[in-house]
Amino acid sequence: MSLNRVRKLFTFSFWKNRLPKFRSNKGKFECNLCGNKADVFYSDNWHENTICPYCGSDVRHRLEMAIFQYVDEYKNNFIKGKILHFAAEKQIVNKLKKHSEIYICADITTGTDIMSMPQYSDETFDIVIANDVLEHIAILSKGIKEVNRVLKKGGYFICTVPQRDNLEKTEEDPNINTPQLREKHYGQSDHLRIFGNDFKSILENYNFHVKVFDKNSFQQDIVEKHILFPQKLSREYNVTNYRKIYVCKKN
Repeated sequence: MSLNRVRKLFTFSFWKNRLPKFRSNKGKFECNLCGNKADVFYSDNWHENTICPYCGSDVRHRLEMAIFQYVDEYKNNFIKGKILHFAAEKQIVNKLKKHSEIYICADITTGTDIMSMPQYSDETFDIVIANDVLEHIAILSKGIKEVNRVLKKGGYFICTVPQRDNLEKTEEDPNINTPQLREKHYGQSDHLRIFGNDFKSILENYNFHVKVFDKNSFQQDIVEKHILFPQKLSREYNVTNYRKIYVCKKN
């Protein structure tokens, strides 16, 4: 058995469909999406003890949910109206769908391309969500422009992207065009770029007012309770240790 196959035995993605479903109200850590508690979370290929053993939420999912739970500006009735959610994570859908007027889950396989959405008129949605989507699309500018178009004025684009630690400027090179090269340079074989600290500025160039949330946006006890930050940083080259949630309001 190869080393990579052995490593998979210790990841959540391998075990999530092989373990019985169970619930618990006891444990040191609490998932703020499903409400279950555990003393140990599962690990993935990048970090230890970060994946909820009950619903499969990752750091970015729980960090995003923490905004709606603990940040006054986005609590209570923020999630409402018409919502378009790309590559919809069921952990978040289950939590937010009940509060919306219309909740549409979409991706390229269902006929919705974030770079071209002619089926939706200008200013259709109150919120568009796209977590770890923009690294996959061919032309970044087209995706962000199209999101802006279908958002109502004052509407919100909520997104996350993989960001290599200490990378200042987003890297994208058309010569990095094979799965092997993309995995080496961008961290995954189907990624077309790796984002840097300039991502906020990129979003602001498309008529958005951007607020960035990370572990420092919350009290330390909340960060530890919900595991909103890896307890042990990874040393992998393309790792995103410092997850950020971008909440972008259309001007």
